[in-house]
Amino acid sequence: MKRLFLLPLLVAASFSLASCRSESPAIKVNDLETSIEAFDDEITQWWASDDFREVLLGGGLSFDADASQPGPAFIEVVATRRISFLATGAELDNRGVDVTADDIAAMEEEFASDPTSQAIVDSLDADLRAQTLRDFARQEKLNELLQEPGAEPVAFDDFDVFLDPRYGTWDPDTGAVTSLSVGELRIRRPASD
Repeated sequence: MKRLFLLPLLVAASFSLASCRSESPAIKVNDLETSIEAFDDEITQWWASDDFREVLLGGGLSFDADASQPGPAFIEVVATRRISFLATGAELDNRGVDVTADDIAAMEEEFASDPTSQAIVDSLDADLRAQTLRDFARQEKLNELLQEPGAEPVAFDDFDVFLDPRYGTWDPDTGAVTSLSVGELRIRRPASD
């Protein structure tokens, strides 16, 4: 009799744990986060951009650009960028500042002035494209604020950064994601249309 009573409790507990695990973010900086599903999609879209991969290779990043899926070095770069963008957003939130539609439009014009940058953002779906423009507009806004006389510097050490271990390890000393091995690589592919 006791076994029959315990079985439903164990099943309920395992479903509860599984649902908690699936709701955990891929990346979180203070109160800003990116879900695992959204981040996996972001990695997939950046990987699909030949122009983006070429920019990274031109910048000295070493990875197999002809591979069928992104490897650790590529994921580390995308994760580091996402943490940087979220940290910028968190800092602007701390300062009570946000970007305006004009700031985003100015960033769109800046991307349009460079054919490679334009090709990269044009390769993204509408949601990631809008997010990318907002991310860069936020970085520009923070840079402007830091240029003002008497501006408080950013204390990035004060940020609470969480990175799901499937994407690597956040190293606050270097400000980068590191130590992802191929055996740990687990990217969920979105369903094909």
